[in-house]
Amino acid sequence: MTDQVDRRADTTRLHILRAASRQFARKSYSLVSLDDILSDAEVTKGAMYFHFRSKHALALAIIEHRFALAHSSIDELLALKLSGLETLIDITYLIAVDDIGDESARAALNLLESIGRTNGLQATVLGNWMTTFAMIARRATNEGDIGEHREPEGVARLLV
Repeated sequence: MTDQVDRRADTTRLHILRAASRQFARKSYSLVSLDDILSDAEVTKGAMYFHFRSKHALALAIIEHRFALAHSSIDELLALKLSGLETLIDITYLIAVDDIGDESARAALNLLESIGRTNGLQATVLGNWMTTFAMIARRATNEGDIGEHREPEGVARLLV
């Protein structure tokens, strides 16, 4: 019985996250109301507040969930041990494809821009991307695919 309740709660949480992602992918944080999300998810305010303390907490959950998925995808890509330049191209391609085709990715990027500055989340996420891209760019430089006169941090900043 408890497993069934837990599964139902997980399903409801996921339903809310998907509905909120759809809303935030299309409109900015300030233009999305809780009523928009609840209507889209077809859940009550009680269900929403059971899983998320506020609209802001829901938005942060979308960002954190999406960037955890992105981190996993990048780890898988790094495990392929491609050249540095191929890795940079593939990561950039993954980000572009997700941005175009995945509402949760689009929502996370929108939210990172609109609310990510308030608690330093944007700086943390972009800083992590910069560090990862610079490491890969450094490898591409060592492999001769990026000119030695290019700073890996500058390449990373351009990509981010």
